[in-house]
Amino acid sequence: GVVAPPLVFFSQRKYSAFAGSYIPIQRLAAASGLAVLSQECHMCLHAVYGPWFSLRGVLIFKEVKMKGPSISPGLTQDVISEEGKRQLKAQCDKAVRSLGQEATQEWIELRRMASRLAGIDKRCWYSDEQISYHYGLNREALVADIKGA
Repeated sequence: GVVAPPLVFFSQRKYSAFAGSYIPIQRLAAASGLAVLSQECHMCLHAVYGPWFSLRGVLIFKEVKMKGPSISPGLTQDVISEEGKRQLKAQCDKAVRSLGQEATQEWIELRRMASRLAGIDKRCWYSDEQISYHYGLNREALVADIKGA
C-alpha cells in the first residue's frame, strides 16, 4: 500500500504548530530512546557519543509497522552520580552567566565535563577543529578537518 509521507521538522526553524517556537527536539530525542536529557546541563547524552552529536531534525511517520525487535542505542538510565550532577549544574550556571569568549570556553567545558562524568570515550569527542566550527561557525576549520580525515 501507499504510505503517507512523513512530517518533517528542522531544529533551527520556528513552527506555528509549536506556537511559533522551535520543536522540542531534545525532548523528542529523549522520548524516542536516543538519549537522556540531562536536567543539570540541558544537553542530550547518548550512550556512545555523550553530548557529541547534533539534533538537526525529526521525521514523524503516521503509519509505521515495525518488524523485529526495537533498537534503542541511547542511555536507558541516567549514569551520572548525584555529585556529578551537582558539578554539571554548577558548570552550567557558570556558562549561562558568562559572556563572549569566556562563555564559549565554559560551554565547551560543560560538554567535556558531561562526557567525563558519563564515561564517554574521548575518541567520540569533537576534535578541536569541530569545536571551532560548532562554537564559532568556522567553516574553514570544518573543511580542513574533513580533508584531514
